[in-house]
Amino acid sequence: MSELLYVFILIIPAIYAALYKSLFTVPNKKMNIFFFRLYFLMPFCLFIGFLFSTFAMFFAWEFMPDLSDYFFEIFPGSGSRILGALINLPIMLILTQIMIIPNKKQTKDDLNNCDYYVFMPQYKSPAAKNYGTKYSYKKNRNPDELLIGMQIGELSFPVLLTDGKEIIFTVHGEVIVSDYAFQTFGEGGLTGFYKKTMRKECLLMTEPDENEGIISDLAGIFKEKDKTVKKEQKPQLEMKYYQLLSNNILELTDPKTELTLRKKIVNKSLLPKSNVIYYNKQTMEKARDFNRSREFVGSEDGYPYGPHQLWILSKKTCILLKDRFDYSEADFIPIVLTDDENETQTKIQEENQT
Repeated sequence: MSELLYVFILIIPAIYAALYKSLFTVPNKKMNIFFFRLYFLMPFCLFIGFLFSTFAMFFAWEFMPDLSDYFFEIFPGSGSRILGALINLPIMLILTQIMIIPNKKQTKDDLNNCDYYVFMPQYKSPAAKNYGTKYSYKKNRNPDELLIGMQIGELSFPVLLTDGKEIIFTVHGEVIVSDYAFQTFGEGGLTGFYKKTMRKECLLMTEPDENEGIISDLAGIFKEKDKTVKKEQKPQLEMKYYQLLSNNILELTDPKTELTLRKKIVNKSLLPKSNVIYYNKQTMEKARDFNRSREFVGSEDGYPYGPHQLWILSKKTCILLKDRFDYSEADFIPIVLTDDENETQTKIQEENQT
């Protein structure tokens, strides 16, 4: 019984962290439930907790012998370990708070204070190439270059897999939006975006409710208000989705971004060294509400995301996504603006020469 108590004390920080589904997530959205999050966190917590509690146990023997003897009497054979686990518990909870559970207020303030953000949702849909989307790849590619595919033709993606979401973000940065979402962007006065049709066989088909005799706006597609429909007809209505694109490509990021090429066993990745994106202030003067980075950033194995031109969104856009489409602050990475124009221009010239 005392052994179970010892293990339970060690996993309390994992239980605490697993409660926060919006701040610690597992890769698959459907698996993002408490028990799966606990499953992913428990091994790490047990390992670190065992190490820390062992040191705490020796500490108790040396500096708190009376307390150590008291626990040994209550839990014969395991008293010292349980005491060590109890001493370790507040330390682990503090580390969990710092490392896994960021300060909500600070994150919310960042969303209000920064002008631009990288749009990087925690949940990403599978790559569109898995569903028939065609890509072209550069021939005679340099061994140090990422494998980057340029889309050919219309995007192919089974909208049936989206569970009715208005915005879908794939692991390779393709963004799919419903007609309602696209209209919302336009009504919000946002700039820098346009839509492209998708392959028809990938559109979601649905039927109106038998008890409803009037077609109203369905995702902004049908405008035939107050038109009666006979129940026996039951026509199928098409829920339209489009690929969202941006016609505003920003100049290169500031050199402080430090994009680092890492070679894995099979794949390569090009990711920001500290997960921080820097842009020069003068570069961002040409930014609109929807922008794409000039660089392709990501990892060929798709983790944490595949190579794509980053989506750079204005604060106005991020607030709209958060308020109207249930995105959280954790889905936006603040962009740091710099004043050093010379370094940025040097980087652009070097890029043009290559």
